[in-house]
Amino acid sequence: MKLRDFFFFIGVGLALHQTASISQNWPNGWEQLGGTAIGVEGTFPIYLILLKRLGLSDDAILKASAAYQTAFLLVGIGVALGWMFDKIFKIQRRKI
Repeated sequence: MKLRDFFFFIGVGLALHQTASISQNWPNGWEQLGGTAIGVEGTFPIYLILLKRLGLSDDAILKASAAYQTAFLLVGIGVALGWMFDKIFKIQRRKI
């Protein structure tokens, strides 16, 4: 990884953090899910750059990209369903 990439990736993280001012206004639970989704999708281009820098073929990058997106999408749907169930069944989570 080049030094400029190192600082660029950190800058992307700082920029993504600024979206917290948007997601923190969402209802309980959705704030966490939304913030995580923004982070996952904001990290995706960095992931692609790193795969390319590692010398992976376009086919390998396509497969790795599909795995990345599918994994986070399906887990995110499960988490969203969990928040919906909590709301429907009035489950109160205790803050630790």
